[in-house]
Amino acid sequence: MLNLPGAENVPYVLDASGSASVTKRHARTVFAMAFVLMAIDFIDRQVVVATFPYLKTEWGLSDTELGALVSVISVSVALGAFPIALAADCWSRVKAIAVMGATWSLATLACGFAQNYAQLFTARAAVGAGEAGDGPAAGALVSQVFPAGRRGP
Repeated sequence: MLNLPGAENVPYVLDASGSASVTKRHARTVFAMAFVLMAIDFIDRQVVVATFPYLKTEWGLSDTELGALVSVISVSVALGAFPIALAADCWSRVKAIAVMGATWSLATLACGFAQNYAQLFTARAAVGAGEAGDGPAAGALVSQVFPAGRRGP
């Protein structure tokens, strides 16, 4: 790729009238933010595993209950991804990502304040519900800001 001075502000995507709608810098920023959100999404799913020995001792949880704390996020994502993706396409991808990010952040905070297994399980389900909208909306947003020739096949 040729890097010329000022190339960051060159139009990257042209709308139907041929006018610039997205610069390279904007497209790269959208990609970077989506990447960071996806990384945090993955970390949020797995971080509870580090607490398993403490939860098992403190609350007397079984291996099945501990496994459910990990699985409940995947189940929530699986159940919520399609309807939330439809809503994001009808509403606003950026707003959907912001609302879902706030939802899963508040749910993650609630996990830290859980006093028993039921509260932690419910908060983990809410984390999954918040994460359900991030992947589809972020993927659609990234594909919207990059021209077709710059995306994978």
